[in-house]
This record gives sequence, C-alpha cells and structure tokens, in this order.
Amino acid sequence: MDDFDHAWWPLVSNIWTRFSYKNHANGNSWKVFAYQLMKHNHSSGRKEGIPLKKRRKTKIRLPNLCSAKIRVLYFVKAQKVQIERYNNSFDHIHTLGKSKVLKRLDTVRKLVKEEAVKNYLPPTIMSAIKDYTIRKLDLGASIKELKRKKVSNIKQRVWEVQKNDSFGVI
Repeated sequence: MDDFDHAWWPLVSNIWTRFSYKNHANGNSWKVFAYQLMKHNHSSGRKEGIPLKKRRKTKIRLPNLCSAKIRVLYFVKAQKVQIERYNNSFDHIHTLGKSKVLKRLDTVRKLVKEEAVKNYLPPTIMSAIKDYTIRKLDLGASIKELKRKKVSNIKQRVWEVQKNDSFGVI
C-alpha cells in the first residue's frame, strides 16, 4: 500500500479525480476515480449585457469527453491495493498525452517545490528537473510540456508559504 501511494499513484494522479469512496469498519476502503475529462453537465452560457472587458476569459469544455472510471481497493490487513475498472466503464477514447498537457504529475510538482526552496531561478529549476526526470525517472513525455511560467508560479507559492510561516501567519 505504501509503495502504491508514494511511488505509483503520483505518476497517474494527474488524470484521475476522486468520484466517490467508502471506508469500512475493518479499515479497508475503496475509492472510485473518474477520468479528469469526464464532465456530466453542459457549461452554462454567458450572461448578456456584460462588457467584453469585464468578462472572465474561460474555456468551455464539452461534457462526456471520456467516461473511464477506476476503483482502487485498499486491503489494510494484507497491505495490498487492487485496481479495477468501475462498473464496466468505457475505455479511454483519446490519448493520455492530452491529459499531461492539462495537469502536471504530482511527482513533477513535488520536484519543482523541492528545487524552489533552494531559491534557484526558474530556468535553472526547469533544466534540473527535466534532466533528472528524463535520466532517473524515465518521464520524458510527461515533462516535455513543463513551462517556465508554471515553475515560476509554483516557486512564488512556495516562497509565500515560507514567508507566512516565518512571520507566524497561519
């Protein structure tokens, strides 16, 4: 279970969103995850009469782009994890590369945070992470879309949290 939670799940957590879960009295549990492109409802339309300058710039995503779901079962006594398709859900109807563009792997975000604490410049952080993930983790395809702006944003958040912690702000 520990190996799954810390080594394997962070490699795919960017494409799954928790859908439902159940904790049993004996400690066992299950979680159902829906693919991140699954969306049940149509987006609402724009309100009329709002000037263009005041409108939020949003992207409208179509519903039901992918209906894939998985269930992750945790067996505490045996320290095992079982992954299965949930209720005969459909297969993916697209490539997983599209998901990697939308959201970073938890592993990559964690690496960026670790390097951001060292106060390196974003280009230096990017090159170090790209080199490490390609050489050591074989995540070349996942890291290909990492942009300097994303690294800068993560670094900014890390420094804001550290600043608040040093001043005792909670």
